[in-house]
Amino acid sequence: MITHDRYLINQTANYISELSPETYNLIHFRGNYRNYLQEKERQYQRLKQIREQQEKEIKFINRKLINLHIKKSAYVVDKVKRRENKMGFDARGGRNQKSYKRIVNQLKTKKTNLAENLAENISKSYGDKILFKNFSLELKPGVKLVIRGSNGSGKSTLLKIVMGIISADEGKVVISEQIKLGYLDQEQEAINLNQTIIELLENDPLIKLEKEEIIQKLEEFGTFYPQELRLPLSQLSIGCRRKAQLIQIILQGANALILDEPTNHIDLLSLEKIENQLINFPVLMVEISRLHIPVMLSEALDHLGTKKNGIYVDCTFDKKTVQMIQNDKLFSSPRFYLIHDNFVNLEEHLKKLCLKEVDGFLFDLGLSSYQLAKEDRGFSYRLDSPLDMRINQENELKAEEVINNYSPEKLADIFYYYGEERKARLQRIASTQQLVGIVASCFPHKKNKHPARKVFQALRIFINEELENLSQALESAFKCLAVEGKIIVISYHSLEDRIVKQIFKKYNSLGKFQIITKKPLTPEQKEINENHKARSAKMRVIQKLRD
Repeated sequence: MITHDRYLINQTANYISELSPETYNLIHFRGNYRNYLQEKERQYQRLKQIREQQEKEIKFINRKLINLHIKKSAYVVDKVKRRENKMGFDARGGRNQKSYKRIVNQLKTKKTNLAENLAENISKSYGDKILFKNFSLELKPGVKLVIRGSNGSGKSTLLKIVMGIISADEGKVVISEQIKLGYLDQEQEAINLNQTIIELLENDPLIKLEKEEIIQKLEEFGTFYPQELRLPLSQLSIGCRRKAQLIQIILQGANALILDEPTNHIDLLSLEKIENQLINFPVLMVEISRLHIPVMLSEALDHLGTKKNGIYVDCTFDKKTVQMIQNDKLFSSPRFYLIHDNFVNLEEHLKKLCLKEVDGFLFDLGLSSYQLAKEDRGFSYRLDSPLDMRINQENELKAEEVINNYSPEKLADIFYYYGEERKARLQRIASTQQLVGIVASCFPHKKNKHPARKVFQALRIFINEELENLSQALESAFKCLAVEGKIIVISYHSLEDRIVKQIFKKYNSLGKFQIITKKPLTPEQKEINENHKARSAKMRVIQKLRD
């Protein structure tokens, strides 16, 4: 199961397995999601104690060196180095990978002894990127296994290998006769939308139930209104279709489930019943992406200072988010509006809603984790996917067209201005294959920074006209801002931040506005540790003082 629903995971899982990018394998934790977080915190504290103790010992040895005047003693210097290596840090303060892995391996939970072999020594790589190596998986009845890892770490690939959708580079998948896998696909590609829910289940040759029994099962599994049972699936919400598919898989006789975002789009009334079914299921394999964590949430709320009957605009939602919550009763208030459009059209939509003044605007300019992880969107340089990069799929221009049809001079300009790559002009780009070579040769590989990162950034910004749209959207926000209202912008790279800074300075000079953040706010180290994507975030706030 792939899900972002932490509550569901906490209620259903009894094993958490973290896909480690350091060992290319799973580290197993016994218990639910809450136990997993507690164990991770305990491991962190133990590592911290080890480091502090080793630092004390190194300081003690250094003091002895000074007191005894034997700094040049080869024996003592070697002893210091051995201490540092054992601790996991080299003499310059950098992490010693081998020692660090050894400490982690000593602290990790013991591998669970499971009965049924599902995968044996499988390995998978895409180019130079190793997803997992010599990975084995065993399952037994009663196991609710969660596979956790960051986007691009290979979680979905692992499940697709288990299901036989893609092949492993090495190793084999063994599905015994006792295991009957059920797979819920997030994209719903295999479902026939021309039939009703009852027809979907009646026409399935693997389901041996009469119509009355099917209706009874539907009542047990989820909340369906009578009219929903009569309409074709094409006229039902995505949530209703997912409930129907999940019921279909279970009624087919599956005793092991692999689910891809099962709770997406499903109403709150049905979630509890689905949760009860999953708790009692024989074997459940769960995959979760790195859960979405709002960046600088408390800072944004503190500065926004929401007031009763105030009007606030969140320019953050993408189409996927709109689809996920449009049927949720939490967002059914007549005062709440969901609009899927480029925020460059902000002023136009406010006029349609007859809203002349707004008390607060929030712009979070980060790309959603869902879009980065989608293999068909082309945003991530870590995935082998089509060169698309369109944030709005209704737009026509794709990255593939830019790479293949634009002149070398135009491509150089794109990389220079939008990727901030000063070396983009050193070579002519004669072909798309040469572009790959330029990324590797012209852009040196820096620590923790992929050489293609800025090239992908440049293409994405150009194709989606991100900087132009941001400028226009901010101008519209200033026009519609009420007295004492605030505009908050969270940017993630210098090009965005530069535009925000310049526009804020322009309006601040008019005397009617005041910049609240003289210097941009940045996340605390604790937040960065919990959410690595927050490391480059900068928040700027401005307030309107008078008309």
